[in-house]
Amino acid sequence: MDNPPLSTTATLPADAPPPDAIPDLLLIRRIGKGGFGQVWLAENRTTGSLAAVKLVPLQTSGAAGPAIKEIQALSRLERNRSVRHPNLLVIRHVGKTPEYLYYTMDLADDLRGEAASRREDYKPATLGSRLRAGRLSVERCLEYAQQLLAALAHLHEQGLVHRDVKPENCVFLDGVLKLADFGLVTEAEGSISLAGTLKYMPKDLKMDAQADVYGAGLVIYEMYSGNFVDRFPSLVPNGETLLNDPRLVALNQVVLRAADPSRDTRYADARQMLDDLQRVLARRSKPSFLARTVQEIASYARRTGRRFAMLAVGCLLSAGLLTASLWLLRPAPPATVDVNFVTEPFGAQVFLDGSRLESGNGPYLTPCTVPGLTAESHRVVFRHPDMGDVEAGEVDFARVREVSARWNRGPRSGFKP
Repeated sequence: MDNPPLSTTATLPADAPPPDAIPDLLLIRRIGKGGFGQVWLAENRTTGSLAAVKLVPLQTSGAAGPAIKEIQALSRLERNRSVRHPNLLVIRHVGKTPEYLYYTMDLADDLRGEAASRREDYKPATLGSRLRAGRLSVERCLEYAQQLLAALAHLHEQGLVHRDVKPENCVFLDGVLKLADFGLVTEAEGSISLAGTLKYMPKDLKMDAQADVYGAGLVIYEMYSGNFVDRFPSLVPNGETLLNDPRLVALNQVVLRAADPSRDTRYADARQMLDDLQRVLARRSKPSFLARTVQEIASYARRTGRRFAMLAVGCLLSAGLLTASLWLLRPAPPATVDVNFVTEPFGAQVFLDGSRLESGNGPYLTPCTVPGLTAESHRVVFRHPDMGDVEAGEVDFARVREVSARWNRGPRSGFKP
């Protein structure tokens, strides 16, 4: 039996359109609101199917009004038929009434993990709403980061930029992250613009593919750190957990490059960032030579049934055990840890015990995560080209995994596990 239409008059906000404002759709309830428009839960009057519909008022005068900008962005997507990707939310229909520009989209999952419905307590699952419940698991961080970057990479490869990458514009459909809200999409011309959400924009305000990369880096930072974006790049208070997981260390290093203030350091586009993330994750999870060799010979033995192959596996394992025994008998080297260094302003070199920390590409510059430091006390000094030196003093890396300094307030060291 079909469900009767829900009454909408009791819950409509003061600025709501009438329920029949859009042809063929019944507006049920507002489920989102931005600076330029509203998103409504709607029902198709003919089929009964549910959809999300965005309404942008047409009353604004001037060539640069919100509705005009939205129409221009949608026209760019419409002209470029190849802008289809599993991680981009699909726009199903675009239309206009005397009062509104509107377009319909697939409805996001329910925040509770259920399918979308017309229930009164339905709330769309966005990345922003999930992050408000706390930081995500490692597996979810890696999954969603790659889905977000895949969506942006596809846009960039079509010569387009999103310009408003933030958690609220990432929705979940059947559990898959999809980038949404294309109202600011434009050609990747790199013009100076205030379009977007300021806290996810680079300071130079040059809104090109590198700006999308910058925003994506900050969104991913919020996923794994559990911090709001205004605390970037600090890992306090979860740094001990994060820096002990090699996958999160790799993810953090990619994010630091993505959100670097310098355009020369930042990734050129989302494809470059995604490729680098997948490369460093593969390197972190690569098995040892002995493990790979044993796996390959054992697989060959199972396929061929040859006993000598299994004998070879046994010999390798014996050799491995002997090597492990000798390794255990050797003098134990000092334990090593990964340490996060943060300064305000960014761009300071890091000195430990009088020696500058170097990477394969030159000196480490803050913010940075430096791997393989001995877990003991070190004298830490930051040197900024414009601000001079500031001392963080003696820091025991066995207990402290983040060291930070502000020149206007003096140094401070990070969390203690």
